[in-house]
Amino acid sequence: MKENNITRIKICPQCGKPYHDVPAISRMDNETLICPDCGTREALEKYRC
Repeated sequence: MKENNITRIKICPQCGKPYHDVPAISRMDNETLICPDCGTREALEKYRC
Protein backbone atom coordinates (compact mmCIF):
# COMPACT_ATOMS: atom_id res chain seq x y z
CA MET A 1 0.00 0.00 0.00
CA LYS A 2 1.37 3.41 -0.96
CA GLU A 3 1.48 6.19 1.62
CA ASN A 4 0.53 9.77 0.84
CA ASN A 5 3.16 12.07 2.27
CA ILE A 6 1.45 15.37 1.59
CA THR A 7 2.64 18.37 3.57
CA ARG A 8 0.05 21.09 3.92
CA ILE A 9 1.42 24.59 4.29
CA LYS A 10 -0.88 26.97 6.12
CA ILE A 11 -0.65 30.75 6.51
CA CYS A 12 -0.93 32.15 10.02
CA PRO A 13 -3.70 34.79 10.15
CA GLN A 14 -1.88 36.62 12.92
CA CYS A 15 1.65 37.05 11.51
CA GLY A 16 1.05 36.11 7.86
CA LYS A 17 3.93 33.63 7.74
CA PRO A 18 3.62 30.11 6.32
CA TYR A 19 3.89 27.12 8.68
CA HIS A 20 3.47 23.36 8.42
CA ASP A 21 3.60 22.29 12.06
CA VAL A 22 0.64 21.46 14.28
CA PRO A 23 -1.30 24.71 14.80
CA ALA A 24 -2.04 26.41 18.11
CA ILE A 25 -5.44 27.80 19.09
CA SER A 26 -5.47 31.54 19.62
CA ARG A 27 -6.17 32.65 23.18
CA MET A 28 -7.94 35.74 21.82
CA ASP A 29 -11.05 33.90 20.62
CA ASN A 30 -10.32 30.23 21.46
CA GLU A 31 -11.08 29.07 17.90
CA THR A 32 -8.65 30.60 15.39
CA LEU A 33 -5.76 28.34 14.37
CA ILE A 34 -2.42 30.16 14.45
CA CYS A 35 1.21 29.12 13.97
CA PRO A 36 3.10 27.62 16.93
CA ASP A 37 5.32 30.72 17.24
CA CYS A 38 2.32 33.04 17.62
CA GLY A 39 0.77 30.57 20.06
CA THR A 40 3.90 30.73 22.20
CA ARG A 41 3.94 34.53 22.02
CA GLU A 42 0.31 34.71 23.15
CA ALA A 43 1.00 32.33 26.04
CA LEU A 44 4.03 34.30 27.23
CA GLU A 45 2.24 37.66 26.82
CA LYS A 46 0.30 36.91 30.02
CA TYR A 47 3.53 36.90 32.05
CA ARG A 48 5.03 40.06 30.56
CA CYS A 49 5.73 42.83 33.03
